[in-house]
Amino acid sequence: MSLLPVVIGEEDTGSQGYAINYNGSVVVGTNRTGIVWPSSGDPFAVGGSEVLTGVDGSGSIFTGYYYNREVPNAFIWTIDEGMTRFPKPQEGYYSSPTGISENGEYAYGQLAGGKAFTWSLTEGVRELPSLSGFSGWSTSAMASNGDGSVVAGSARDTDHQGPPSEDPEIAFLWDEDNGTRSLKQVLVDDYGLELDGWELARATSMSADGLSIAGYGFDPEGERRGWVVRLAEPGDFNRDGSIDTHDLIMLEDAIAGFEYDINFDVQRDYVLDEADFDVFLEEIVGTGPGDANLDGLVDLIDLSMLAANFGQFPRGWTEGDFDGSGEVTLSDLSILATNFGKTAGVTVPEPSLGLVGLALLLRLRSMCQ
Repeated sequence: MSLLPVVIGEEDTGSQGYAINYNGSVVVGTNRTGIVWPSSGDPFAVGGSEVLTGVDGSGSIFTGYYYNREVPNAFIWTIDEGMTRFPKPQEGYYSSPTGISENGEYAYGQLAGGKAFTWSLTEGVRELPSLSGFSGWSTSAMASNGDGSVVAGSARDTDHQGPPSEDPEIAFLWDEDNGTRSLKQVLVDDYGLELDGWELARATSMSADGLSIAGYGFDPEGERRGWVVRLAEPGDFNRDGSIDTHDLIMLEDAIAGFEYDINFDVQRDYVLDEADFDVFLEEIVGTGPGDANLDGLVDLIDLSMLAANFGQFPRGWTEGDFDGSGEVTLSDLSILATNFGKTAGVTVPEPSLGLVGLALLLRLRSMCQ
């Protein structure tokens, strides 16, 4: 463990770290002013700020708040543009951000009147709708996936009679298509979880791919418990419960597209390219070159799939294009032959392609003449 150093020229009033980027290279927080602590280089203060509450994955975009007549108001700070203040800093109106999406596009938190919000410098402010059936409850956005398209947080009954610490709360999940929904109900209705007696109070953290959500609530005995739910495994892009060729094809299409999608960036380097494809195959699926159907074995089935598509364009991995050229050629056949008989990257006894394989090879040879 190491202490966060004092910024030169700033009084040491007791620092607090609030957020850290995905690889741990940048920490943000406060020492009565917003502070950035990079792992390499000196810490620095963000002038005009009170607290930094969030940092994007690259460690170069921050969100936080400053005080306007003793009322917190949000800002987004970038290295290129400096501080951009929330567009409604009028008297009595507050905006309190709790974090920012990993791609740095959306800050999120709570507005005056108890409304959860997201805020983009390019798209403006969005007030998230109230939780269905609980229109009088306040809401606060506390987490998002990597691109800000899914937001989680808590709805709270502030009219409850009693101390604020005892206000009833319900964890919510929001996305553009489905609106604001009870997370517990989503887990029960959409994923078939048995949660009788459980109360999910707050969703406080979400993975970049949106597949894992953590928070706290109360178990059937009324004990406060932290929890984590995993909606799907990394690489299960269509969330059908299995990682297969359908997910591989989705990844191929995403890489071939023109827009970056953080949900397919399995290498987490903010670039969508063949390196993500390699990580998917080798680390998530656990296979390698020549395995067209992703069953972990390079065999006659894969050879047959290649033969059926030989010489054709455009084609993908599941059709025998192992070199990424878009066409199934002798180069792909060579890759398959080199890896023939391998199981999950390890060669197993398989003396030859056999008679069926020989016939297929002869057929391919004749097609090339």
